[in-house]
Amino acid sequence: MSTKVKELSSNNIKTLVLKYSFPAIMALLIQSLYNIIDTIYVGHAIGGLGIAAMTIVYPIQLLMLAIANLIAIGGGALISISLGQQDLERANKIAGNVITTVVAVSIILTIFSLIYIEPILIVFGASPKIYPLAKQYVVVAFFCMIITMLVQAVYPLLRAEGKLKIIMVTTFISVAANIMLAPIFLFYLNLGMWGVSVATQSSKLIILIIVVMYYLKGKTTLQLKLKHYIPDFKLIFTAILLGLSSFLRAAGASFINIIINYLAFKYGGPEGIAAFGLAYRIIIFLFMPFLGLIQGSQPIIGYNLGANRKNNIKKTLNFTMSLSLCLAFVFLLFVIIFVHDIVQVFGNNPTIIRDTPKYLIGLTLALPFIAYQAIISGYLQAVGKILASNVVTILRQFLFYIPIMLILSYFYQMNGLTASYAISNITTFIILFIWFQKEKKTFLSK
Repeated sequence: MSTKVKELSSNNIKTLVLKYSFPAIMALLIQSLYNIIDTIYVGHAIGGLGIAAMTIVYPIQLLMLAIANLIAIGGGALISISLGQQDLERANKIAGNVITTVVAVSIILTIFSLIYIEPILIVFGASPKIYPLAKQYVVVAFFCMIITMLVQAVYPLLRAEGKLKIIMVTTFISVAANIMLAPIFLFYLNLGMWGVSVATQSSKLIILIIVVMYYLKGKTTLQLKLKHYIPDFKLIFTAILLGLSSFLRAAGASFINIIINYLAFKYGGPEGIAAFGLAYRIIIFLFMPFLGLIQGSQPIIGYNLGANRKNNIKKTLNFTMSLSLCLAFVFLLFVIIFVHDIVQVFGNNPTIIRDTPKYLIGLTLALPFIAYQAIISGYLQAVGKILASNVVTILRQFLFYIPIMLILSYFYQMNGLTASYAISNITTFIILFIWFQKEKKTFLSK
């Protein structure tokens, strides 16, 4: 076993969580800058309609990532457990099956998406004014779907064996490339939304090339051979079940975004989509550190589960939870103080400058409750509690958020759309908090 894998057995949990989470957080923050940077450029070059077009495309991108996560996140969790059991051959087989499945699925989806591009955009909320700009952006993303999904798939594999530095470095290089390429295509070559999308996909291709070379040079514990890529459908099915909560979370977010776009257009028109969509995009960016804490702690929890060291699992969970809640309150305070400065970075559209600040503050109020849910869901996934992990996701997104959003927006329009986000997350938090106290007295106390 490599030194990276062996260090997962350490009892110094706080140091281990910070060591594994920091690169994951940085990688996710840098990676999420794709959308932030593109939105800033588009807001200044094209304006509110451009931001609205990106808001329409965003749930499509979420769905693409959700499908990759369906196999990759579960596969990563299985690899962590296998490494904890000292079963390297099984870990290699899992990794090979993840890549095979993602490649096959991405090819099928690319063909389907390009054939039905117009109805897809209409279903996702593209109005006649927004449709041309959205199509320019998304057609490139569809052509390059295999790049996006493979990048999304290989990162959980690298995290599972503790290769976090390569994730952070490649993501930084990729975003730096995007920062340089996007203005060239957008401002100097006047390629519009098409140019912004080409810049983003080119940047992701850089990640994929570097990671492939990293594996080929033998710098990873996982060393895949041709036999590892042969499909094992039982293994694939197990990984899918384990990754289902991640899929439901991202796919649910995509579905919710469709509803949000519909309601925002109904009550605010294209500029309503742009204003609320910008606030939602910023809140997703602020969520990345919590996701990084989950990704950093999952290999630790998975390894200790395989090694039957439940006390370390409990310590990992407690420390991760405390840290995430502290971050949530810091972000909330930051947004309240600097909300107008944040919004003005994205252009000078009057509606956005007027409305986005109140939407952003309303959404940010839910961050502490979202942080708690996210950490618990990540823990359940890491220990292989498939049903419970999926229930947590379904509870917030489908049972509470959508009905509350539809009801409140009907009576209070855009203000109801904002308030429903906090109310649904608080409701889920209360139920989850009560349930998890019992979990600590049963599974974690053994």
